[in-house]
Amino acid sequence: MKSTNSKSKISRILFASIFAGLVLQACNASLAKSKPNVQASDKNKVSSMNKEKLLKLFHSGLNIKLHDLVQGYSTVLTKDNKLLNKPLHVVSGNFLQKIILNSSRKKEIKSCQFIAMRIELNGNLETAEWLVTTKGKGKCNPTKDDAPRNFWVIQKYKNQSGRVLHGGRAYRLQITGAPDSTKVLWADIYTDNSSRIKNIEITCKEQYEIQGNRYKKINEEIQAYKPTGSMLNSHTPEMFWEDVTGDSSYQCRS
Repeated sequence: MKSTNSKSKISRILFASIFAGLVLQACNASLAKSKPNVQASDKNKVSSMNKEKLLKLFHSGLNIKLHDLVQGYSTVLTKDNKLLNKPLHVVSGNFLQKIILNSSRKKEIKSCQFIAMRIELNGNLETAEWLVTTKGKGKCNPTKDDAPRNFWVIQKYKNQSGRVLHGGRAYRLQITGAPDSTKVLWADIYTDNSSRIKNIEITCKEQYEIQGNRYKKINEEIQAYKPTGSMLNSHTPEMFWEDVTGDSSYQCRS
């Protein structure tokens, strides 16, 4: 009799365990559906970032290749190309999509995914600055690693809508940093860009500084890779880089 009762108890316990397991699975499925989307999780990642790290990067400056950003590489170089041991996180930038689409190039980028990296431009951690670029197919993602990409520099303050501080095309950005921590300073931004004009390769290096609510170009250097006119042989002309800064016929696409 005791044996029968024991078996009955064990059966009830097993049934209760199985039932509880099914309930937990249903709850987990329900919770999975109600989890925060990518945008929210990305924000949480950033909010927990080390403030000292951001300030260190602000003071030392950054050198960022946009292709690496798209690939999710977490390596970050200073403006002097020194590798940082504790780099910033690369996250989905879709929570910045609306700001970007309201600024420019709607038709080109509306189907793109957005990749973002938290940067620091003014030493004020109450605001958050982001470097954003695109990934995907076609115009969202150039085929060559060193090809120029669309990029935006966006500033957000808490839950308020953000603003575009800078935007254009480049394959690399350098943020100068501000070593003087006793003042509220804005870092300058340098961009490396390239293009082809009349089948001639050109490179553009541009410097931007904050003026009011936007970064404005204050300096540029443009080089064109031209034939010298002499010939090494009957098929291959000698080529050289010529400074064409100020020549309006040679401009990189911005």
